[in-house]
Amino acid sequence: MKKILSIGIILLISIHVFSQRLSGTYYIGSGGNYASISAAMNALLNNGVSGNVTFKINNGSYPMVNLNFLSGVPNQGDNDTIRFTSSSHNANNVIISSTSTALLINNAKNLIVDNLTIGDNNTTKGIEITGSCNNLEIKDCNINSNPTGNSNAQAGIYFDSRNNTSAYNLRILNNHINGGYYSIYLYGYSSNNYNTNIVIDNNNLSNPYVYGIYSYYTSFNSISKNTITSRSSNNSSSFYGTYIYYSNADMINGNKVQSLTTAVAYPYGMMFSYLNYRNTTTPSLISNNEILVFTNSSYYGMYLNYSRANVYNNSILVGGNGPARALYVNMLAGVPVNIRNNNLHAMAPSAYPIYITSNSVAYSGTHLKMDYNNYYNQTQVGFAGTNITDLNDWRFVTKQDAHSISVYPNYTDLFSYRLIADGEGFNCPRIPNVNSDIRDTLRQSITSMGAYHSYIPKMHDIKLLNLISPTKDVTAGVPTPVRVSIMNMGYNPVDSINIYWNVNGNLQTYLWTGFPLALGDSTPIITLGNFIPLPGENNITVYTSLVGGKIDNDPLNDTVSIHSFGCKTTVNSIYTVGGSSADFKTITEAIDVIKYCGIHTPTTISINPGTYNENIIIPAIKGTNSTNTLTITSTSGDSSSVTIQSLTSAPAITLTNTDNVIINKITVKGTSLGLSSTAIRLQNNNRNITISNNYLVVSPNSPSTASSTDIMAIISQTSSDTNLVISNNYIDGSGGIYIRSENS
Repeated sequence: MKKILSIGIILLISIHVFSQRLSGTYYIGSGGNYASISAAMNALLNNGVSGNVTFKINNGSYPMVNLNFLSGVPNQGDNDTIRFTSSSHNANNVIISSTSTALLINNAKNLIVDNLTIGDNNTTKGIEITGSCNNLEIKDCNINSNPTGNSNAQAGIYFDSRNNTSAYNLRILNNHINGGYYSIYLYGYSSNNYNTNIVIDNNNLSNPYVYGIYSYYTSFNSISKNTITSRSSNNSSSFYGTYIYYSNADMINGNKVQSLTTAVAYPYGMMFSYLNYRNTTTPSLISNNEILVFTNSSYYGMYLNYSRANVYNNSILVGGNGPARALYVNMLAGVPVNIRNNNLHAMAPSAYPIYITSNSVAYSGTHLKMDYNNYYNQTQVGFAGTNITDLNDWRFVTKQDAHSISVYPNYTDLFSYRLIADGEGFNCPRIPNVNSDIRDTLRQSITSMGAYHSYIPKMHDIKLLNLISPTKDVTAGVPTPVRVSIMNMGYNPVDSINIYWNVNGNLQTYLWTGFPLALGDSTPIITLGNFIPLPGENNITVYTSLVGGKIDNDPLNDTVSIHSFGCKTTVNSIYTVGGSSADFKTITEAIDVIKYCGIHTPTTISINPGTYNENIIIPAIKGTNSTNTLTITSTSGDSSSVTIQSLTSAPAITLTNTDNVIINKITVKGTSLGLSSTAIRLQNNNRNITISNNYLVVSPNSPSTASSTDIMAIISQTSSDTNLVISNNYIDGSGGIYIRSENS
């Protein structure tokens, strides 16, 4: 009887020990509390917890791990955390590997996985998350998937919650994720049920086959400080550093994205489509990102489509030989975009630092606002419904970018693939919510365009910030004020400035005095005086100097000039072109005057006989309507008497966002050389256009491919034109008429 009683006591003690709730630290592996991770999980799920639990995994290799919390952990409170980590705090010492999924996490709550190596070069998925998870943190791990494979089943971290599950409070921090079709794949449940409070920060994502970060129906607190690098071999033809679709993000800051081989033909450094479009009215802050991609095709550094975003202080360089876009913007009504303080550089002559789609130009100044950007390309400033090669023309078309520049960035460390410019001439005011740069260097009140703050203020430096008045078009004979504002960009405060203003050769001076301007402060608007504009060109120059013998250490920013066209109060109904007695020598001069001054009656540009080697751009003309049309025609009424000839691949005539124009009884010739020849191009939504009784000539050469539209007499390919009449024209060459709306 005593023996039976003793056995019963021992059993009761054993049951009590093995069913005791877990709390504190336990070791897994050789010599530890549990021989395997699965044994530790069994104890956790059977016994429950009474506080925080940490499982430290001893050095070694372990098979596939299933952290399945479907039934929950008994007695786990809202603040009880479960952690799996390496006992050495070194991820290289604990390796969990499998040819399928190395680590499966299901229905986790308050779980931390850190300092582990998960997966190897033969792994399909490093970590797969399933079920509904809340407060899951994955940090300081090496996470691997196949670095040479091309299956879309391969991923570093994979979570697909379309089966009525979601992730809340997921943090992916400080990991090195290598290989896979995706580095990170997150797919939320639906448009009304996003994954929420997601953070992806400080990770190194290398060698994804296609996608660095793929997101759908996910709401991020932050995607920041990640380095994302495409493969250099065994690569796809496409690469997306980020693919963020129907997702929201508070902040996308300080990421570095690189695709350095043109073997990746179709790169998107960062792709955002419908970002912050649903479930929010707050724009996403896209700032301090450095994007460097190479392509021989027409692809993108940053692609922004139907997205509510503030694009601030990014550095983007697109190399290669193709017509790429450093920043591509396609907008939707009511979804604003602000673009400020960026350094955008496209290398190829046919590439664009910025590309604003034709339909988006209409939002410029309302939903689209831009300023203090650097747009550099050796050929063109950008595309805004049409190719624009001059910064002043860019400002005229977009009504934006008053302080933007087009200057080659003198990179100081490009061999290390860092887009740090030397800071000279790239100055801009700091944006309040971008207080530091990509290196966490604090930005001063005057900072640098792009992701890097490199501006060092001089002791004395004042900048003529704005020539507010006059504008490019003024009324002849009507007194017009000259107004400016000035910024102090030096360390020393300034309380007095000499201002010199010259109008059509008449030099005058003005002394400004006021409250001392500290670094970054600007004067109120200063009215220097008035002038009487002459008909035609008026040349206005304003420059400054410091008072009291002080030397301005940067005289290059002290001067601004403008050519204002003085429009008469009465305008002609007929303008003649060509010859000594004509109103204008060239057709371009006539168009420029009409562009500035508009029309108030049916107006004709009557062209005298001759050949005019010009590329004419007809923009929106003030005052046109169905009655007050602009007609471009030959004086004699004989189409053979006037030839407008393009000597380059650019169209001889381009109509862009213009209305009520008639082109008739002239000869229009595209270039006769090469594989690109256009007589007349329509772009950016034209209305009420008539092209009739003309002789249209393009190259007789065969185009580069059977489907090519590079040789066309008339082409409307990316425009949405209304009331377009093309009649009684004679067309000569290998291309005829091609009309295709911008979209369905």
